[in-house]
Amino acid sequence: MNYDYGSVLRETRKRADLTQDEIAPLIQTSRPTVSKLENGDRALKLDDFIQWMQVVSSRLQVQNTTPIEAGVSLVNGVDIVALSQTLTQFVGGFIKFFY
Repeated sequence: MNYDYGSVLRETRKRADLTQDEIAPLIQTSRPTVSKLENGDRALKLDDFIQWMQVVSSRLQVQNTTPIEAGVSLVNGVDIVALSQTLTQFVGGFIKFFY
């Protein structure tokens, strides 16, 4: 399964009314890296995803949610089952890597 996380990142950034130039320093990266993440040209690390969602959710003042929940709630049409499967595979890969 291949999940288009770039469109999720782009959509949440736009909903938070942030440009690539504005979000880059907030997530401690460069604008070209933001572009690569949104275009799927760079692998997305779980830590980067969580930080991205923290910035976006704080910008939108989303209360009482985790960063991942905020990300899911901000994107229309996200298949939550597919997203949870992708995250499970992603985390499972990290566990296998360390053990």
